[in-house]
Amino acid sequence: MVAEFTDEVESNPELYGLRRSGRARTKPQVFTESSDEDDIVKPRKRKVKADLDFDESATENASAGEEDEADDEPMDSDDDYEMVKPKKKKKKNSSNGHSKNKKQKLSRDDSFTEVRFSTRNNNKTINYAVDEEDESEFLVSEEEGAEEYYDEQGDYYYGEEPVVEEQAIDMVLDHRVTGDDTVGSDDEEGKSEEELERVRKIKDEGDPKEEFEYLIKWIGQSHLHNTWETYASLKSRISKGFKKLDNYINQYITLVREIRKDPFVTREDIEQMEIENETRRENLEDYKKVERIIDSERVTLDNGESELRYFVKWKRLNYDECTWESASEIAPIAPKEVTSYQKREKSKILPQFSASYGSNRPRFEKLATQPLFIKNGELRDFQLTGLNWMAFLWSRNENGILADEMGLGKTVQTVSFLSWLIYARRQNGPHLVVVPLSTVPAWQETFEKWTPDINVIYYMGNTKARKTIRDYEFYNGNKKKPKFNILLTTYEYILKDRSELDC
Repeated sequence: MVAEFTDEVESNPELYGLRRSGRARTKPQVFTESSDEDDIVKPRKRKVKADLDFDESATENASAGEEDEADDEPMDSDDDYEMVKPKKKKKKNSSNGHSKNKKQKLSRDDSFTEVRFSTRNNNKTINYAVDEEDESEFLVSEEEGAEEYYDEQGDYYYGEEPVVEEQAIDMVLDHRVTGDDTVGSDDEEGKSEEELERVRKIKDEGDPKEEFEYLIKWIGQSHLHNTWETYASLKSRISKGFKKLDNYINQYITLVREIRKDPFVTREDIEQMEIENETRRENLEDYKKVERIIDSERVTLDNGESELRYFVKWKRLNYDECTWESASEIAPIAPKEVTSYQKREKSKILPQFSASYGSNRPRFEKLATQPLFIKNGELRDFQLTGLNWMAFLWSRNENGILADEMGLGKTVQTVSFLSWLIYARRQNGPHLVVVPLSTVPAWQETFEKWTPDINVIYYMGNTKARKTIRDYEFYNGNKKKPKFNILLTTYEYILKDRSELDC
């Protein structure tokens, strides 16, 4: 029998040794919440009912057993309550019915996001099966344009027809009256007055789509293969780049006619426009001239015959417009360039043939006269003195600066000194010459005139052009053996490609 304490003892438990803790005694809430039997038993039924999809008979037996266990469980301790509470929370997440469970699930999702999805027509079943008829349609579409081929064993297979690349317009360069083979300043030579009048009338009033021919440059081909085409012929067989033809008509025919009819345009303006057109036509002729042959290869044609081809750099054009051409076409129009290419391939002054002196360089020997390897010009006395001075500094492994005034030939002296290094001291390079961009043409002209046998590379142009130079002009299969003597470039290109140039 438990002794009852008075109110005084219960209010002072520490004084009478009843409790050690000083916190206020609170009555556990578990007995109040779990006094109702339904609060505990019902969740257990819901938990069992959530597993109805697996085994209904097993669920009923488990439900009955759990109800008995719930009635027999003691509820007079805090530990028991803590075990029941998570079960109760878990059971609240389940539902007695499918629709109620769906509503509760949607309400929980709404606490995370405001995006809602419609649940209508969710009972529709998607059929992913493909009928044999549909599959046969796909097979037919895949085999369209294919032909049967037979291998050596006689078995056949399907192969697509070879795709023929369609010609595409790269540029529209010029125009002329249909039937008139002359353009520019030559269009009046050897013609009668009636013919001249007819041509003038067509130029002023003729239909650009009916009475003119256009000079077309094709993509992937050099200016050597430019052709004259009519508007109708291009429209019937060309789709790529055809818009360029319409733009050319608007700019060089329609607009020019309006300018000529403008009363405020002076005669000097028209003459200046004609001079620009003539300059443009002269440049087009230069684009057909070979400046340098870069590489060669022998290919096998479709008929089984082999053909020699040259990789050609054209005059006034950068390296990105180099093209492969048949040797039979290039040799007649550029025999000198072909010979120069063959000499470079068999050159005895390649960098791999350089001499190595280390710290013991040869003694300086004064040049009394101009050496024979400096060609196509004569050095003045002060220029020869400058050459001797630079040769003297090199022998002593010292640096120097040419401080002559402008126009006294510092470029010629420097080019002569590089030639002396190559021919007199077998220092074949590669040598790097960095100059301002505005002076590059003068350096090119000087190298070509005074040292025509030295392989000089002009490293400039856009990204594609510089990559072409590195791929074809730097090495001949082995990166340890450069095939050029001098590389001429600017400070800006050195900074752009310092990783490729290892600078």
